[in-house]
Amino acid sequence: LSAFFAVGANTPADVVRTRLYNQPFKMVDGVRRGEWYTGSVQCAGMILKDEGPLAFWKGFTGHFMRTGPHYVAAFIVIGWCQRTARTWKEKSNQKSWDRSMVAAFNKFAEPTEGGPRWTNASLQTALRTACPRAAVGCSEREYEALLRADAAAVLSAAGKGAEGALRYAEFVAASPALDAVVARRLAERA
Repeated sequence: LSAFFAVGANTPADVVRTRLYNQPFKMVDGVRRGEWYTGSVQCAGMILKDEGPLAFWKGFTGHFMRTGPHYVAAFIVIGWCQRTARTWKEKSNQKSWDRSMVAAFNKFAEPTEGGPRWTNASLQTALRTACPRAAVGCSEREYEALLRADAAAVLSAAGKGAEGALRYAEFVAASPALDAVVARRLAERA
């Protein structure tokens, strides 16, 4: 469709240009001059007067047959490039997200025999950082009780008991529950 409109817009100029180039020339005072047309405006006027407005689109079919496949091929390549760029960006964003998750995990993880893990205490520390008491707006005692309950809820969502511990893969799986807890606490204050 775009090729059709592009050819339709360009063909009148091509017709005028071709007529100017193909006319016989003569030498006048050492300067080469066209025998039929003096310039593009005069040429367009003569075509319109002598042959009518449709004459500007003579050669449209040939031009379209040459240009149409080019447009199709160009848009196929453009689509492929866009899909490739989108896939690359998604992979790049995934790597960035993975790095930030590892950094968040390691920031609060406690060393254990089986490797670093998030315990109930680690979760409470992370929640304390994400939702400071001032943002929650309650007494210290109520705040600590909320932290314990929220940490237990995250561990429970990950399939662990209240005193369980999360390895990195379990932490990633439980991160939506952690995000929900933080969002809920901050929304309660707002």
